[in-house]
Amino acid sequence: MRDPVTIAKGFLNLMKQSSDEDIVKQADNLLLYFNGLRDQYDIVKSTSPRFSGRNFHFLADLIYQLESDVEGTVKSEDSRTFLTNLLEDISTQKIEIARKKV
Repeated sequence: MRDPVTIAKGFLNLMKQSSDEDIVKQADNLLLYFNGLRDQYDIVKSTSPRFSGRNFHFLADLIYQLESDVEGTVKSEDSRTFLTNLLEDISTQKIEIARKKV
């Protein structure tokens, strides 16, 4: 995965400025991004008031929802808020991440 912070900034821009239909069109890319975060990265430090912990296993439910019902997930206010908050915290580096050590 390219730089996950840069990717988060792009998705955050998409979430804030695009219609639900535009976001649905990017669902596969969102899934790849969140799967990559969960599988390849750890949280080094978090100053986010919303997210803590040392890994991205909490994304499992979101990934399942996106796989099962992309449109419903994107149109859900709760899911949109969660996605926007997470992407914002990664973009502003309130959540600092590093590639997992093998």
